Amino acid sequence: MVTSEQFHKSILSRQPKVAVFDCDGTLWDGDTGSEFMVWTIETGLVSRETADWIDDRYRLYRKGELSEIAICGEMVQIYQGLREDKAPSEVRRPVPNQPRPAAPA
Repeated sequence: MVTSEQFHKSILSRQPKVAVFDCDGTLWDGDTGSEFMVWTIETGLVSRETADWIDDRYRLYRKGELSEIAICGEMVQIYQGLREDKAPSEVRRPVPNQPRPAAPA
């Protein structure tokens, strides 16, 4: 089995020009998009009003009442207008690389 460090070195040694992300668990287990959304809500990157709105929308998606295309677009839009230099200092750190439990259905 290849370690995470070995994997990263093997990729970076090829000097890739493109990065691909699987945010919905299609290729790898987990839903990185929703995990990032939860992290930004927990750290206060988005306003309480925005957090409540996207939480309500995400619950509709989980119940099958909102399409995946719609929720993906909405999850991205909540960051519109945010500036890195205006973000609280605690969210300027990298996102923790820790697995989270799967979101409840």
